[in-house]
Amino acid sequence: MVRLFRFAILLCCTFIAGSAFATTYYIATNGSDSNNGTSTSTPWLHAPGMSGCSANCASKTPAAGDRFILRGGDVWHYNAAAGVKGLPWSIPGTGTSSSPVYFGVDNTWYSGSSWSRPVLNGDNPKSTTAVASCGAGNASNANMVDDTTTWGVIDDFELTGLCWSHNPNPYYGDAFIAIDSHNTTYKNIYIHGWTHTAGAASQGVGWAGSTDGRVTHWDSVVVDGSDSDPKSLCSICFDAYDVHNSVFRYNSNMVGNGGKSIYNNLFEYIQEPYDSAHGNVMEWNNEAGGSGNYVYNNLVRHVSTAVTIWVCPSSGNNDYYFNNVMYDIASQMWDFDKGSAVCGGGGTGNFVNNTFVGGAAGVSGSWNSKFDSNHMINSTILGTPMTVANQVVSTDANATSYGYSPSSAYAPNTPDCNGNPSASGCPVGRGTNLTSVCNAIGGTVGAALCKDTTLGPNYDAVKHRVNGTVRAPVSRPATGAWDAGAFQYGGQTTAPPNPPTGLTATPK
Repeated sequence: MVRLFRFAILLCCTFIAGSAFATTYYIATNGSDSNNGTSTSTPWLHAPGMSGCSANCASKTPAAGDRFILRGGDVWHYNAAAGVKGLPWSIPGTGTSSSPVYFGVDNTWYSGSSWSRPVLNGDNPKSTTAVASCGAGNASNANMVDDTTTWGVIDDFELTGLCWSHNPNPYYGDAFIAIDSHNTTYKNIYIHGWTHTAGAASQGVGWAGSTDGRVTHWDSVVVDGSDSDPKSLCSICFDAYDVHNSVFRYNSNMVGNGGKSIYNNLFEYIQEPYDSAHGNVMEWNNEAGGSGNYVYNNLVRHVSTAVTIWVCPSSGNNDYYFNNVMYDIASQMWDFDKGSAVCGGGGTGNFVNNTFVGGAAGVSGSWNSKFDSNHMINSTILGTPMTVANQVVSTDANATSYGYSPSSAYAPNTPDCNGNPSASGCPVGRGTNLTSVCNAIGGTVGAALCKDTTLGPNYDAVKHRVNGTVRAPVSRPATGAWDAGAFQYGGQTTAPPNPPTGLTATPK
């Protein structure tokens, strides 16, 4: 009995010790790596893996459940002369699916008068054109951050000041974040302020890695090159397994190789790069394994790249592209590559309930695709899809007269084409009912297909983490014809609120 009692005590102590391993550490530019790091009054100067990390900071190996909180508003630099050096930063740690390692923030802890993101600064000046030289020591393959975590979360950092001066090959040299991680989530990240020398490849790297089956999630990130050279950055080169609620603007590539789902994003002002490699909003020619990959609810506009979206379903895959709104597209909207040597081809792409304005979709020759219930405004289909059904074709003048215009991203402003629902080119009630497909897909993707588009995120809301106006999706009818295109408006009205009851008047 005594032996059993001692064993019970030992077992209990083991559980207590196991839970104690998960610790929260604090990091601030007024801290010291000799502190214990476990309170805001005794923070470290660096996070584990940062340049300059020493003493207690250097002795810590991030483990499952550990949290590393960087003080809001503080800046860690590439150049020690500019302030506290912390870059390059090789982020270590191994978590689990239920207890990831967390590197991020606490919005109640900050320097200055109000909270803002911690900043990782490469210390190169912002420039909208190429520069003579990179001034902060960026050398070949000088990544600002190299993430090596497994089951990690990287949250709420601002990265700026990257400059590159060589031709990165492959695309993970001179990166804001180089991905050597597995099952990691990046969220609320804000990247801006990059440039390169005139002799460097203008398709420099924003995030990069390899297509080796890694599961990488991108949630509510912003890559905004409005203060940079917009014809240069590749936002996510590889490892774009899941990208959602994010904004990519004023850059030359958001390459999504290894992709599984790309949804609820805003892509705008994407420009053709200077070098020989053509730009894309998305290049998905090496998708995630298994049937069921999805691109939906994206707003894509103001694009001047050679190909906007290039997809290539692997053999046997049955992929869906729906509820996307694309307008002001200079060239080809979709390149459906059925026989690429990269992905093998042979899969099927279902293009349903999209709104395409201008440009063209498809490739020359026949292609394994189903094209159903899209609203085509001055847009055409290239090649010969397997099936084409219920396409609604409008001219710009028709669409405007029916209430579909760029001022609202082609969302209708009336439920019946301005009182003319039977007119040629009106998409109301002209689409296929795909409720059975929604049910077959199931989950959040199936539910999204049975609603119309959300028009992507609000840029300021994602950048500043404020409550922005987001278009609420409209449910498509369970029976009867859907509206063609990304929007469902027919028959949808909002009842006025009920008048208040039980009011009394008190005379003065």
